[in-house]
Amino acid sequence: MIIQTGSRLAKELDSQEFYFKKLKDSFIAKFQTELSAGDSGKNGDNVLLQAGHGQVFPDNADNRTEKLDIRRLLLAHPQNTCAEKNFHKELFSKLKFNYLEQAAKESFLNCILQVSPQFATAQTLQTFEQSVKESKEVLKTQKTNFEAQKTEIYELIESTCAAYEQATLQKQQALDLVSDITADYSQYQIIVNTVNPNTSVVEELEKSTLSQTQKLSELRSQIAKQKNALAEQREKRTQLNTDKACLDLKRNEAQENAAEAMRISKSKNPQVEELGKWQCSGIREIRALSDSNMEIVYEMGVDTTYSVLIRIITDPQTDDSNTRQFYHRVEAQVVDAMIPVDDILDVAAGFSKLDSALSFTVRAVYSRLQNMHIRNQEMTELQKVNSNVMFDAHLGETMIHNTQSGRMFVLQLDVSYPTSSWQGIRMVGVEPARVEKEVELWQNKINTLKPATFTELVMHLE
Repeated sequence: MIIQTGSRLAKELDSQEFYFKKLKDSFIAKFQTELSAGDSGKNGDNVLLQAGHGQVFPDNADNRTEKLDIRRLLLAHPQNTCAEKNFHKELFSKLKFNYLEQAAKESFLNCILQVSPQFATAQTLQTFEQSVKESKEVLKTQKTNFEAQKTEIYELIESTCAAYEQATLQKQQALDLVSDITADYSQYQIIVNTVNPNTSVVEELEKSTLSQTQKLSELRSQIAKQKNALAEQREKRTQLNTDKACLDLKRNEAQENAAEAMRISKSKNPQVEELGKWQCSGIREIRALSDSNMEIVYEMGVDTTYSVLIRIITDPQTDDSNTRQFYHRVEAQVVDAMIPVDDILDVAAGFSKLDSALSFTVRAVYSRLQNMHIRNQEMTELQKVNSNVMFDAHLGETMIHNTQSGRMFVLQLDVSYPTSSWQGIRMVGVEPARVEKEVELWQNKINTLKPATFTELVMHLE
């Protein structure tokens, strides 16, 4: 690269190395010509030049044509240092570009000429020739590829032109088709207006038909609603008939009880009156097994009865028949159901009279049996609706499994439920527990909710 640059500079050196010298000679020659012309005084228009100052040409273009004689100016003002300084400053401002270019070129030429020539070896030339050959091959390949690409571009241009021509033709055909369709539609409108002048009448008939169809739909919906209401009324009528039949049975039973009560009230017999009270309490049959044993049959429904054995035990510590009533004890046992009656017997033992103890025992046992019967019916209905409810009638415990949370709740119903309502419901266990003392928390929640029935509480278990 350096050799090539040196060769190029050597060729151009003849035309540039004496540029500034020629410029200087030309400048001096012009100055001498003007000076000699001023000294001769042949031209009356010229003014004699002062020492050190040249002539200002008429163009007056930024003082670039003023010519100065440095030697005469210095000789004319040898002691004027300030003028010399201003002169050099002005001279430098006018010639600084020439000085800088000359210095740069001279320094550049000195650097180039001082470089010792280096001749390439045979190996270098061979390597250079090989690289040139490879470069030529690469250029040849690129040229071939360029020609192929150029051919493809020409083909693409031709295909694009053909496609554009085809698209233009199709566009023209589409425009012709649109114009034909527009003309046909105009003719069609003319034919329609000519052949069918009753279009407005048909439209009015269509509107009236639509309105009648809407009215018919509304009537059909009203008929459907009335049919549904009629079906509901029929269901209610059927339910009312069923309730009426049940009420008739109860009315007949009440009339029989009233007739029996009237008979008892007319008898003026305390024992018959007590038996009448027992019968009104639900007792349908009393069987005297012995002097101290009896069987009482309670009727809770059409096909549901419970038998209770009652035994009267006297105190064997005395034989005085006059004080026998003060030393008695009543025992009772429910045959058809496992319900506790010990608390009832404990309360009955506090009565001083045997009749009072028997009357209390009979009524309390009936109330407990009635609660059990209603409780069993409620659990049966609940199990029909919810298959996750398990009820143990003997223990009075109910287990409820919540399928969403996977938890098991165990609750116990007191013998006084449903008479005692929410006070007869007690939470026994919760598995798995989420917090500590969750059973107590659930019991407090039950006391806060105060559900009327156990079924209402089930929906709150989660």
